[in-house]
Amino acid sequence: MVKVRGPGLAVLKKKIRDSERLLKRENLPANVRVEHERAIVGLKEQLISTQTKLKEAKLLDKYRRVRFIEFKKASKRMKQVQKQLDAETDPEKRKELTLRRHKYEVDLKYIKEFPSLKKYISLYIEDTTKETKEKRTAIWKEMEQKLEKEGHTVAHDKFYEASQTTKTVEKSNDNSSSVKMEDEFLEV
Repeated sequence: MVKVRGPGLAVLKKKIRDSERLLKRENLPANVRVEHERAIVGLKEQLISTQTKLKEAKLLDKYRRVRFIEFKKASKRMKQVQKQLDAETDPEKRKELTLRRHKYEVDLKYIKEFPSLKKYISLYIEDTTKETKEKRTAIWKEMEQKLEKEGHTVAHDKFYEASQTTKTVEKSNDNSSSVKMEDEFLEV
């Protein structure tokens, strides 16, 4: 069972029950009644928060392995596409590889940021119902929009652009070597 900091569900439910029983008394002073009514409202909010945390932790624990394996698959495929993209010179193939790279970026975001209060829907399983495919597609599109909103589109990926800086080694006539770096911040 997953543990959450603070009082457990049973303790919170008991406190709510005790306060409600106390409020059923007819000859209760007004200030005590108000205190316990406020306490009940706070305890109910705390109960809902604790239940949500428990559900979230339970689902994260349940799908931890699946998400890990899918993360490894997606990152491996992305690295492969990145290597192909770095080696490719044909503009048409580069465009196709860029689109595939974008798909794997969204896949990684989907895996990392899947809503924690929903059952995880695997990306790489083919035997699914139409309803499951629709849910997966909707969440995937949502992650794609988040990725674009953050400015991590393929054309604007600063990490990718930074990895494209080139180093060239030139040998001078007197057999000494110097390193020349092409970088937007450094002029040689």
